[in-house]
Amino acid sequence: EIDLKNGRVRVEPLVDVGLLTRVLTPLGWTIPVIPEFEDLTVGGLCMGYGIENTSHKYGLFSNLVQEYEIVTSTGDVVLARKDFNADLFYGVPWSHGTLGFVTAMWLKIIPCKPYCHLTYIPTHTLKDTVEIFNREAMKGAAGHEFVECLMYDRDHGVVMIGDMTDAPEDKSKINSVGWWFKPWYYKHVEGFLDTTKYKPKGEYDEYIPLREYYHRYTRGIFWMMELIIPFGN
Repeated sequence: EIDLKNGRVRVEPLVDVGLLTRVLTPLGWTIPVIPEFEDLTVGGLCMGYGIENTSHKYGLFSNLVQEYEIVTSTGDVVLARKDFNADLFYGVPWSHGTLGFVTAMWLKIIPCKPYCHLTYIPTHTLKDTVEIFNREAMKGAAGHEFVECLMYDRDHGVVMIGDMTDAPEDKSKINSVGWWFKPWYYKHVEGFLDTTKYKPKGEYDEYIPLREYYHRYTRGIFWMMELIIPFGN
């Protein structure tokens, strides 16, 4: 159930984030914290631990919840909000089902745009990496929507900052990373460390369709698929 007037969506615990993005993004809406794998469920993200590269602005996935519907150990169906059964509301995150079964929840949603404008900043010392990442992450609500860093060894990493936007005028800057023939995302990012192609102190940008950006690590299972299918990239 989608309540656009109040900016929220009601879901059951086995709804996964892939389904949420598939339904919401064509409507111009999204949930603010979306862990990358499409098959992660909202129940697990709330009762367990859900964090993402927007958490510097919005907190953990459980911070999106406005109301829980819970079946307690006595068989009662109760609601929990900040102003009603508050002890239960604040106790549910990370409880792993010990306080009851979550059967539904209302999640906060926000307007979105169809693309992510992403800037890659390759770093070649640990000091530079930490300084750039801290600078961007500590901007908080006034900073970029997405802040992330991948480290490839102690001194080499790529800091990524991005924001939702409309399609660029230069269509050549669009990179649909979800296609089957595209490199696994972490390998694509690693390419910016190649000093024969990219200057060490440079910044490089592209536009990724928003839903493909959200689930950019699904195909490669971050970097684990290379261990399963070494030739798959």
